[in-house]
Order: sequence, then structure tokens, then C-alpha cells
Amino acid sequence: MTGPAAPGTQAARGGGGCVAHCLAVAFLSLCATSTALAQSHAEQVNVYARVLSAITFAEQACPGFRANTSQLALIRTKAHISDADDGTIADKMRDNTTSTTSAYSRVGQSAWCEETYRQLGPRGTLAADALVKKP
Repeated sequence: MTGPAAPGTQAARGGGGCVAHCLAVAFLSLCATSTALAQSHAEQVNVYARVLSAITFAEQACPGFRANTSQLALIRTKAHISDADDGTIADKMRDNTTSTTSAYSRVGQSAWCEETYRQLGPRGTLAADALVKKP
């Protein structure tokens, strides 16, 4: 994804590269009702795959981070994603692995996990409660 960084993200502040910006664009596209309706189904599937990629990586890279499966199910429902899309989602998640790991490598574990939790945690700026932190 290209274009200016979302205000208040690490990318806008000169750091973090795609971590904040890509997640911001993806979630804003998926969660904004009017935008979601304007998106093609293929775009919604792509965004959902990016979200899952980030959360799956966070579960492995960030101590105590876990997906909130009920919130992910709600996002999936709002995007009209069905079981028939699962193969495409799996393929896109594999494709997204490189950009996710590159962003993580660039900014480091602490910054990547912090930014991801800020956007996806209980008071997430993009998808509140999609990611939880277990003690």
C-alpha cells in the first residue's frame, strides 16, 4: 500500500514503516461502513487476510498476545466473508508473511508489538478488542 501515513501512526512520525500505516489502511477500509460497502469482495478478503496475518504473527512474536476470536468473527461477518473464501485467505496470509516479518525486523519486537497492540488491543484505534494480552 502506498500513500501518506495515517495521522498519529509510527509511519507518520517517521518510524515503523508499514506496520502502522498498512494496518491503519486495512482496518479503516474494512471497518468503515460506507467504505466497506464500496469495496469489492476481493478487497475485503485481502484486508481480512492482512488482519489475520498481523494477529497470527503477534501471537507468536509478542509475549501473551492472543487473538480475540469473537471479534475476528464479527469482522469476518461484517465483511461478508464465507468459508468458500478460506483458501484464498490462506494464500494471501502466506503472501503477507514477508511484509509482516520485514516490518518486525525493521522496528524490533518492542515497537512492533506495542504499535500492533495499540491498534488492535482493547482500546484499539482500528479494531478494538481484536487482540488481547494475557498475563
